[in-house]
Amino acid sequence: MQKIGHLIKSERTKQGWKQINLAKGICTASYLSKIESNSIKPSQEILELLLNRLGVSVEDGFLEEGSSEQDVLKKFKEMYFEVTANRNQAVLKKNKSFVFEKTYFFSRENDFYTYQLILFRLCLSSEEQNSMESIIKDLESGYSTFNDYQKYYFYKYMGIFYYQSQNTIKAIDDLEKSLHLLKRLVLEDWEIADFHYILGLVYLSNSQLMSSIEYITKALEFYKNGFYFNRLIDTYISMGIAYKRARRFEEALETFNLAEKVVNAVNLSNYKGILLQNMGALYSSKGESSKAINYFSMSLDKKEDIKGKIISLFSLINEYSKQTDSKQVVELCEKATALMDGDKTAFVENYSKKIEVYKCLHSNDPAFEETCIYAIDYFAAVSDLKSVNKFSLLLADYFYEEKKYKQAANYYRKSTDAIKNIMDIDFWEDL
Repeated sequence: MQKIGHLIKSERTKQGWKQINLAKGICTASYLSKIESNSIKPSQEILELLLNRLGVSVEDGFLEEGSSEQDVLKKFKEMYFEVTANRNQAVLKKNKSFVFEKTYFFSRENDFYTYQLILFRLCLSSEEQNSMESIIKDLESGYSTFNDYQKYYFYKYMGIFYYQSQNTIKAIDDLEKSLHLLKRLVLEDWEIADFHYILGLVYLSNSQLMSSIEYITKALEFYKNGFYFNRLIDTYISMGIAYKRARRFEEALETFNLAEKVVNAVNLSNYKGILLQNMGALYSSKGESSKAINYFSMSLDKKEDIKGKIISLFSLINEYSKQTDSKQVVELCEKATALMDGDKTAFVENYSKKIEVYKCLHSNDPAFEETCIYAIDYFAAVSDLKSVNKFSLLLADYFYEEKKYKQAANYYRKSTDAIKNIMDIDFWEDL
């Protein structure tokens, strides 16, 4: 039987067992510690007793010795390339059973954690995210054994995880750790371009526009010179958004037009809804509300995925709110709520809080104050500082109009504190 002490350790940690409790009646805790570090080779009987107590099947996950382990790793690495470099999601659907429905045990601890790291990234790119928490626990338990390459990927993937969870502060923290490691590693150009794109995207979500443009530009230089059409379109769109937020509208429009040319040239119709969405956002920023609503509506019609539809609906809600068209706002809020019903993902939970505030505000619901406070506390808990700023300002203005000046001052302060955190400054003099 292969050495699988690292597997026992990760399963024990994941399930919350202490060594003394897992070992009870089987071996001593010190002997278990040696098993977990692969410093001794126990009998098959002891291994089976430990695995049975953990509820791990001995037969299901073992591979043949030698090359077959490397064959599995090779296949995982090939899928990682397809998903990362080519945005090929079909490869995950085609190999769903191989990737997500089986656990592989590796005789080498290093290979086991490399497999876990790639599995983590593939989960982040798929809808198979139920096992995410257990994978993170596995990786955290093995972090002390990681080499610099594994640490780089761990922080990169944790950054993506936090970004998807709307926690941009933690995302930036982990990605910057990854960036520090990247400077002393030798990686393929497509991997470096992918990292630069992700870092630029997360900086963009935190309104660090100069840093965002810097890293997205680095990624763009690589994608323009290859045949990574999906990635090229993604990068043009993100660059256009960064220009738009920097109020460089002509450059934003030019960049979106470049993205559209690539979409039409290679017939990637799935991007049309996204492009229409961003054109709507551009005209919204320019104050051309009618054009914005037209583009958002066309975007909603083009999109098929629920996340995309929620984003378009929220954009329409926001635009009609600026026009104080309460009837349209409430109708769109109800449509979005129905679409989100039963979905408990972090993305949907974040948008549901925002949409509930808009609905209460525009329907004159007496629960508006309570709903808004609850939403602000939620956004603060997940470090969504942009939303803390936005809805604290909304509530402060509301309290001011209601002549509740003490509450107004409190939420103006929350809004200001959120801006200072976004800008990463401590003193007003630094503004």
